[in-house]
Amino acid sequence: MRIKAILATATLGALASLAPVQAKVPSDLPTLIQEARKEGEVVFFTGTARYPGSAADTLEKAFQQKYDIPLQIKFAAIGPHPTVIQRIRSEAQSGIKPSVDLLPTALGFIKILREGNAIEEVDWEQLGAPAQDTVASESAVMTNIIARNIIYNTNLVKKEDAPTRLEDLADPKWRGKIIAPAIGDAFAMMVPVLGEEKTHDLVETLVKKQDLALVQSITDVATKVGSGEYALGFGVPANWTKTRAKGAPVDNAPMEKVSGQPFYAAVLRNAEHPSAAALLGLFICCTPEGQKALNDALGWSKFEMAGTESNEIGGDGRGIYPSVDFQLNEQRRVSAELGKLISP
Repeated sequence: MRIKAILATATLGALASLAPVQAKVPSDLPTLIQEARKEGEVVFFTGTARYPGSAADTLEKAFQQKYDIPLQIKFAAIGPHPTVIQRIRSEAQSGIKPSVDLLPTALGFIKILREGNAIEEVDWEQLGAPAQDTVASESAVMTNIIARNIIYNTNLVKKEDAPTRLEDLADPKWRGKIIAPAIGDAFAMMVPVLGEEKTHDLVETLVKKQDLALVQSITDVATKVGSGEYALGFGVPANWTKTRAKGAPVDNAPMEKVSGQPFYAAVLRNAEHPSAAALLGLFICCTPEGQKALNDALGWSKFEMAGTESNEIGGDGRGIYPSVDFQLNEQRRVSAELGKLISP
């Protein structure tokens, strides 16, 4: 028995020595820059959206000009956000290292990961991020907003006939002509504009009376509207993954009010390059150079950033951000309820 106990103790000790050491992200900027220089690389999650190498080059050059670090940035289009979030959480609980370092996504998803001990603690404010762009409880920093607006095919719909309000989607003339992502979170972003009850009623109408088409990827929404398969799309900007810039006949409807999903970046626990990830997150969130580079590279920006598609959609006070409280405490419930409506 004593020999078995000794062997068991030795085995446990060996396993402990093999357990991954949780990397800590420095809370002072000079040290963070120094550690990021050593790591030299970062893997950046982009959901289902795929971007060319030139996009990474744009970010890398701007980042190097700012910090004098030749950082290699790799985009990881590894799947829809809900699926990837659950996978990362399961991997974290099993002690498996994440396949990405920096994860920009909805704040509610970050909360799920934080509850699963999958988010690295980062003191963004101490590093220089403005308080209004951080959510300390989730170790998250805001990077951009994905407008949940209406787009239209310019060959099928004249601009003057395009919807100007979310409620216009219920017009019988659009029956069978609308496509949207099968993601409850996308529809939950109607709530800041319509309120919860009217949002529920509209989504129910779209499903039951308007023959709403649903796809798993928001990327496919702009693609299918641009190809003419559908006249209208909901939940994604017209130039998502440069769809409009590539010549597709798709444009943003002139909305009176529009909401959007704020994206927050978080560093994943046990990430391979935590300091580089944190510095890149700080760069794209909170520096003019980083915000410009993010928009130039990926088309990601905020409503108030002049000269961007987000500003085109929601500028001049037309864009509405859901509150942090809603994102953390109500969005998951609302998304689940709306998800039941759009489920087949």
